[in-house]
Amino acid sequence: LGRCKPSRIGEAKELVVKFDQAGLVASGNQRVATALIRACANSLDLDGIQAAYHDIHTPDTIAFNALIEGCCRCGKVRMALETMADNNDSYLNKDKNGYISPDVVTYTILMSAILKIGTSSASNRALLLYKEMKRVWGIMPDRALVDIILTAMISGGNSLGINDEDARFTMTVLRDAKHLDWKRGELRKREMAVKGVFMYRISEAWKEDEDKYGTGSTNTIKQNKPVDPLFKKKQWNQFDSGFSLWGRGSFDGGKVTKKKETDEFLESKKWNDIDSSFRII
Repeated sequence: LGRCKPSRIGEAKELVVKFDQAGLVASGNQRVATALIRACANSLDLDGIQAAYHDIHTPDTIAFNALIEGCCRCGKVRMALETMADNNDSYLNKDKNGYISPDVVTYTILMSAILKIGTSSASNRALLLYKEMKRVWGIMPDRALVDIILTAMISGGNSLGINDEDARFTMTVLRDAKHLDWKRGELRKREMAVKGVFMYRISEAWKEDEDKYGTGSTNTIKQNKPVDPLFKKKQWNQFDSGFSLWGRGSFDGGKVTKKKETDEFLESKKWNDIDSSFRII
């Protein structure tokens, strides 16, 4: 009923109440309540999500994940983060009845929602969650989470994957990914994709710096240089330096004409006319 368009979530809630009143299934049953949470999430019914979760007598990790995902789907990512933070506080305060042990799915939901924001601050928050997942709960990423993070970093446009923190985050994830079970060549493809994108972005950033400081290819030198009045009056700008890469020439009216330079002694002996018989081919 929660997946119907238009939504029939009201009927779903009434059905749960009838099951409870008839003594068939309690409304606080984990499976029934979790299903209702997901139905409410599909209908973007935030109040229904919270009410269904609080009706559960002993929520488990699956129900907790449904709550977190429901908040994110309703656009309440901050609420999801606060719910996770409260759960962590209960754990750190050793309140055994006040917290639920999360799993990698919990953190995948949170990081996926945050990385979709596509800002550097969001990336930093995702990094903190990643560290929390490993250090506080001892949870390692799975392949799904690795792909979500790498995809966000290499296809994040101008906001993700271009600063030092993003690069370190990505390298950390790749190191952890080496401990996972991949098919032959799968991890290598991901490493090469990350390397290629990062090198491209570094080169683009370098070009921007070059253009900024006038050393890039977009910097053009004006062809019409200003002429110093004194140099123009004295005609110093027309002086021939006498240097020529292929031998000296003579300056005549602004045109350089080639003139063969020969040594008088060599010319008298006609040694310049001797063929060495050497050929390149």
